[in-house]
Amino acid sequence: MNPAADSTVVGRARRAGETLTLETNSPRRADDLRRRVEGACAGLVRHVAREHRDVESLRKEARTRGPLPKAEATPETAAHASKLAVRAREYKARHYDGWLNLRIPALDGMTPWEAAKSPRGREMLIQLLKEMEFMETALPEAERYDVSSLRKRLGLI
Repeated sequence: MNPAADSTVVGRARRAGETLTLETNSPRRADDLRRRVEGACAGLVRHVAREHRDVESLRKEARTRGPLPKAEATPETAAHASKLAVRAREYKARHYDGWLNLRIPALDGMTPWEAAKSPRGREMLIQLLKEMEFMETALPEAERYDVSSLRKRLGLI
């Protein structure tokens, strides 16, 4: 569970016509969600196909797609966007406060604090923070989390 939130999103379901699509961020969660939906909808749904896309293929797709078109802004939408950006940064700050104490699979099950204490852990942690920083650069500047604050807290700079 994410310490910055009241719950963890396991996946999402979308229905288009007679098709129900379940999306998750891991094969394990996909299996769990499928079992739960099939159990709750006994006899009403039938599994047809499964697709798995790794993070790198999604990144390549995003790079080839290019930037999304921008919508016209009004004073109302600009004010709303500003409030949302503040909320997003506040949420990320709470999330990353708790994240420092979580066992992270990308760090071989270590917490960021633990990883920072060993040469191999530091190497993995630095790479992970670079990837996080890269993802933040795709966001509007007002929504970006300052990943360097994590580096400072972890003694990496």
